[in-house]
Amino acid sequence: MPTTCQNTPPVKTVPHSDFKPVIVAPDKKIFNLLERLFMASNMPLLRNLVLDSIDSIERSVFACRSTEETVQMRANAKTGSHCVLLALFMLLLNVDHELKSTVMAYEFDDNKPKLVRFMHDLRHSHVIEFFTDELVDVSQFVLQCENSYILS
Repeated sequence: MPTTCQNTPPVKTVPHSDFKPVIVAPDKKIFNLLERLFMASNMPLLRNLVLDSIDSIERSVFACRSTEETVQMRANAKTGSHCVLLALFMLLLNVDHELKSTVMAYEFDDNKPKLVRFMHDLRHSHVIEFFTDELVDVSQFVLQCENSYILS
């Protein structure tokens, strides 16, 4: 397990008006990053994003401590199928500001409104339905997210 929390200053909450997005070099941008993550050939990138997000959650929410839940999520991220990784990614994207910033930083400016629309639908529809409707399983949740991204 990486020791990202050692000698790391505490996370400071930034007001929305003071937020400065991460800058990514133009040659490192990935057009339609989310669409690419739905392709199984991009599992290594997807896995890294999920694992980094779990680290971020531990830093910002749990004061650099692992919890039973984050340990389980990390294990699922390391060994899970593509569908499980996508579900973890979508659920983390809904709550982790660092993951949102990373995804936005990698995307080209022209596609950012599409991402914003998708993240709105994710938060206000898909995640709520996934956690409240027992008939929606992981694969259906991922399919709903994919369809929603395409339609955004």
